[in-house]
Amino acid sequence: MPAHRSLGDLLVAEGLLDQAGVESAARTARRLGVALVTALLEERLVEPGELLDLLRDRLKLPDVDLDRVIVEPDAVRALPFAFAEQHALLPVALERRGGRSLMRVVMADPLDQAAIDEIEFTTGCRVEPALALATDLAAAVQRHYRAVVTRVMQRQDASPPERRGRPAADVGPAGAPAPRTEPAHRLEDVAPAELRVRALLNALIRRGVLAEDEYVEELRELLKQGARED
Repeated sequence: MPAHRSLGDLLVAEGLLDQAGVESAARTARRLGVALVTALLEERLVEPGELLDLLRDRLKLPDVDLDRVIVEPDAVRALPFAFAEQHALLPVALERRGGRSLMRVVMADPLDQAAIDEIEFTTGCRVEPALALATDLAAAVQRHYRAVVTRVMQRQDASPPERRGRPAADVGPAGAPAPRTEPAHRLEDVAPAELRVRALLNALIRRGVLAEDEYVEELRELLKQGARED
């Protein structure tokens, strides 16, 4: 891939956006806790189709039809929903190739190096990116994570809804009970421990409960303590 450091750099280099526009979108991204690509689209600084064409042409990456791609549940379980939603990406496959673990990840912004580094650090997999529209990814992330953590159950109780104090809108066609979803897996139960800890840390820092320098200092002290004990 070309050596553009970020999506903002690429847009400026291509003359599609000036540096002031990139910085404005970056501020919005930080304020909302979303990816730069999401902020760019929210502020209508670029068009989704134009952005996809640019990334495909410059990065020489394939784009994916999210309605047809096979998404492996194990790949989805490897990353937290909040992370996938924030960075506008969807893990779709895990594989071994040449003795290495790979994760194929469909991304709205394959130049989001922070997201790639986080995935590779927490999963031990090298990321193999592919492309999709950010708008399509948002819907696909919701759909596939819901499929992993929920299962559809048919209500066994077929008594009339008014007897159970349930509104008639809960009833399906011909009076049949409507299906409902109940948790099948809690995401925190299937995610690796180190990923759960990292997600908690990110959430605390993002909400201002913990400053990153405080975390680094605490980590430094623990490392020193471990070295003394050894």
